[in-house]
Amino acid sequence: MAEIKTYREEMVFKFLTGQEPLSQFGAFQERLRKMGIDRVIEIKQAGLDRFNAR
Repeated sequence: MAEIKTYREEMVFKFLTGQEPLSQFGAFQERLRKMGIDRVIEIKQAGLDRFNAR
């Protein structure tokens, strides 16, 4: 998760400051998927669902 978080923060900064064109946003999303973001979301959603079920 730390690697994903660092990459996301760096890229969001680059998109906001114009260092990276928004046309590269799709590539950014694809790289996050390859890094395992879908599994991270699945785990966090399961935890939230357990919390909300209390």
